[in-house]
Amino acid sequence: GNVGSFPASQSPYSGLVRIQYGEGIWAHSWVLAAGETGIPFNQWIKKDSALTPWYYFLDVRGKWRLYAIEN
Repeated sequence: GNVGSFPASQSPYSGLVRIQYGEGIWAHSWVLAAGETGIPFNQWIKKDSALTPWYYFLDVRGKWRLYAIEN
């Protein structure tokens, strides 16, 4: 499927990551979002961001963690 990658602060659920891990980790984290096959990612994210799985990559004291929000 289509995948988008951008700073975690630009995702609609970034507040959950900021609350759980703090401002410093949140500010340096990235997110991958998976769209539906056959639909350009830019169209998908505007249409169905609530149905999009979000995978946050967090650098917590030098160890990478994956934080997933799947709707």
